Amino acid sequence: MIIKSINAENFGKLEKLNMDFSPGINVITGNNESGKSSVTRFIRYMLFGFTSRASDLFKNDKKRYSPWSSLDIKGEMEIHTESGNYLLRREQHEKNAPFCILDESGNPVFSGKSAGEVFFGVDAETYDRTAMISAGDVFYSDPETLSGAIKNMVFSADSAVDSESVLKKIDNLKKEILGKTQRSGILYELRLEKAELEQKRKVIEQRRAELSDVNARLARINSKIEEDTGIAEKLKKEYANLKAKQAHEKCERIEEIRQSANSAKKALENKSLEISTNGFLPGRSYLSDVNEAVIALIASEEELNTARHKRSLAQTEEAALYRNEKQMKFNSLLEESSKTPEELKEDVEILKTEAKKKKKIAIILACLVVTLPFSAIFFSKAKKAKQKLEELAKSFECEDFGEFEKLLDASRESSDNVKEAKEISKNAEILLEEKTEKRMKAAQALCTLLDKTGKKTSFTDTSLLAETAKEHIRKVSLDISELEELEKNEAAQRAQLEGALEGVADLEKLEKLSLSYDESLPVREQAKIEKELDFYLRAIDTLCEQKREYDKKAAVISENTRDSDELDEKYGALTSEIESLKIKHDALDTAYGAIKESYEEMQKNVSPILTENASKMFEAMTDDKYERLCVDSGLKLGCFEKGSAEYRSIEFLSSGALDAAYLCLRLALCEYLYKEKPVLVFDDAFSKLDDTRLKKALGLMEKLSKEYQIIILSCVDREKEALLGKANLISM
Repeated sequence: MIIKSINAENFGKLEKLNMDFSPGINVITGNNESGKSSVTRFIRYMLFGFTSRASDLFKNDKKRYSPWSSLDIKGEMEIHTESGNYLLRREQHEKNAPFCILDESGNPVFSGKSAGEVFFGVDAETYDRTAMISAGDVFYSDPETLSGAIKNMVFSADSAVDSESVLKKIDNLKKEILGKTQRSGILYELRLEKAELEQKRKVIEQRRAELSDVNARLARINSKIEEDTGIAEKLKKEYANLKAKQAHEKCERIEEIRQSANSAKKALENKSLEISTNGFLPGRSYLSDVNEAVIALIASEEELNTARHKRSLAQTEEAALYRNEKQMKFNSLLEESSKTPEELKEDVEILKTEAKKKKKIAIILACLVVTLPFSAIFFSKAKKAKQKLEELAKSFECEDFGEFEKLLDASRESSDNVKEAKEISKNAEILLEEKTEKRMKAAQALCTLLDKTGKKTSFTDTSLLAETAKEHIRKVSLDISELEELEKNEAAQRAQLEGALEGVADLEKLEKLSLSYDESLPVREQAKIEKELDFYLRAIDTLCEQKREYDKKAAVISENTRDSDELDEKYGALTSEIESLKIKHDALDTAYGAIKESYEEMQKNVSPILTENASKMFEAMTDDKYERLCVDSGLKLGCFEKGSAEYRSIEFLSSGALDAAYLCLRLALCEYLYKEKPVLVFDDAFSKLDDTRLKKALGLMEKLSKEYQIIILSCVDREKEALLGKANLISM
């Protein structure tokens, strides 16, 4: 595996820390408290999460690396493996830690598994004991301690776990449970005690048999009581559910009626608002007033039309008297003369009589020759009288007296008619004014009524006003009819609601009962439920009486066998303890054999593998002074000096060589235990090495970097200076 980059957004003191790594050696330098160890633990966290639940702060990474500025630990790590590139993402909340492995397409893979388990095939503890190496992990003061650490590392990947001690402890536990001769130990003592209890139990076996029979009868009675009680409870529940159903139906009906009443009330209110204008709500009386106003308007219009007709007739009749222009001129001149036609006629008759009389006298005198001269005088007087008549005719612009006399007679005849016609025309005009005023008042009254409902109209066109009023009456009549229907419906709904609520003493209680209705339960007739419930309640009373009798009998028997219960309890406890110890002994025996067999098999098989892998690294660490590092079947450590075939025990090596041997074996275990080469992390692991040993160790790191990615963290610059130009250098 290769770590390409890390992004520690929140981890301990690290905030938004981004680091890029190269495939070979990476050296991170920084002062103490700069966060180098936090980087190491962040890498482990991204691979395995937090595995320690210790209460000690320094052993519990979750507590120790909680962010200083945030409640959530959060970060990402980009890796390259044999199977491809992946992005590891973790976020630690208070109770859970969302974690995912994303492939190159961003899709989640390996759900529910940690990256270390997926790619390395080992757990976190194994990783800590092999690939993650700190300052205290590479130093041993004596060969015996080193050999023991090697055994334990091979056996359990933990240098602190001693397999031989485990086997010895298991063997001691076996002896403690049951001695080698099976006549000693805890299990043997318990078996003797159990045998004594079995003798005592036979004494009271007969009493227990009798008690068993009584208890069996009681059990049957109790079972029947329980069964009948269960049925009775079901019936009670069914009865209660029936009452709840009735309450539910009543509440539903009340609610339905209430909603209908509210809807009716709302519809009434809406309709009232709809047809109201400025707070005025038209009613039947208003409709009657408007109708009467329309009738009055129409009547006044008719009366006005009649008056107009009368005036028109009067004007026609009056005009008919003045159709002859000469007659009209004559009448006009007559009016200017200040004489009536009768007076003028009387003057004309006087002149005519005088002319006739003079003419008659002249004729008579002419017949008498003697009086002929006088005849001429009277003819002259008659002529003068006639001339006066002609002059009178000309004063009235008549062609001759005949025309004058005709026009005068016509004037005399029409004088009364004209007077009467003028009177009639005058009266018709007065009547027309009265009717016009009456119509205007009727129109104003109608407009005032229409204005109440917002119907703005003009009363100038009374015909249009009447039609508008009629249409308005029709519309308002429909609205009032609809409103009246809504009022009736609202009243009916309100009455229905009051009727539904009648007899309901506590509606809230009824609604609460309604909520307990269970539709899934059967609902039968009330009489049937009550009959069955009564039957089972009486049956339960009878069974309870029988139970009391058998309880008394059982109490008497129990008094005589009171110690038996304690004995049985002790016997049962002993039996359980014996079985438990037998199982434990068998398990220990099996574990002992399996561990011993596994340990022996491991010694045979692992030794060659460790020898081959560790020897190469050990030669590099010792400048090829030692040709081969050996681990025998007992996992004892030895070596061959270069150029010599003699096997040397590890005891002859210096302390530096011992440290190098352990480090090489630990790295060799990475080849043996891991399914994919891990990232080797050295956190101040070389701080106690002198310059010579450091140079050798870094030389080995250079060789290992061809197969492993290596991350070295140091608080000094020795590693940085030694690997200048050979490693990716990062400063904290």
